[in-house]
Amino acid sequence: MDFVDENSQGCQPIHDWVTNVISAIVIVGMSTAYAPQHYRIIKKQSSEGFSPLFLLLGSTSAAAGFWNMITMQWGVARCCGSVSWGSCVEMTAGIFQVFWQWFCFTLIFVLYIRYYPERLKYLDVYGYDSSQPLKTSDWQFAQFCAWVTFGHFVFSGLATLYLMNTVVLTPGPTTPLPDHVQLWATFLGVSSAMLAAIQYAPQLIHTYRLKLVGALSIPMMCINAPGSVFMITSIALRNKLDELVHVSSSGYLADNIVAHMHSLEVAAT
Repeated sequence: MDFVDENSQGCQPIHDWVTNVISAIVIVGMSTAYAPQHYRIIKKQSSEGFSPLFLLLGSTSAAAGFWNMITMQWGVARCCGSVSWGSCVEMTAGIFQVFWQWFCFTLIFVLYIRYYPERLKYLDVYGYDSSQPLKTSDWQFAQFCAWVTFGHFVFSGLATLYLMNTVVLTPGPTTPLPDHVQLWATFLGVSSAMLAAIQYAPQLIHTYRLKLVGALSIPMMCINAPGSVFMITSIALRNKLDELVHVSSSGYLADNIVAHMHSLEVAAT
């Protein structure tokens, strides 16, 4: 999405069909990439094989990237009140892409908790009162990671929305952000990039130790790597974005490629 006059505070979009097509491909591609993973967990009725720390890092990284995008594109999003529905969708497509990435990945975490194997939840202690079963350390850690992920999303969201509603009052693509809001956006972008950089390490270690792919979907991994290229291209074509979003996306792509290569090697053994 481009604008007629970057020096104007008006909300007059210019339709860029190339960027729109790429955005559509990205959204459909992400849905296609993550669907096999969601389906595999539900079909197996088990989420065994996942590292909860991998899901924690991935979900929080995606959430930080999403709120970073909201912060940097808030002025553009506010233009939706003065343009047509179609133009609003086109203008905010970048925000929706990052949101959809967060949603698809976080849904894996939700399914992981929902279909966590019952046999791995509680200790089998002879003679212990079965009405009050003891949780395994792995199940406790999985629940802890889930609560941290939820808390991170809520805190980041409330902080972002508070700042945007009390500071950024004028809709438009060139609405300047105060220094402390820029600092918040930088924090979100840097944290997203750092979390993405280490995201796959816990999963690689977990899979290597167990020698078990379990509920992990190899098709999802194969589709995700080239899909990341399209996502980076689509985001890069949209102006007025924080560079840290690009850094985060680039780090996500590089980490995806390396991690998927290793995961395929483990799956083949």
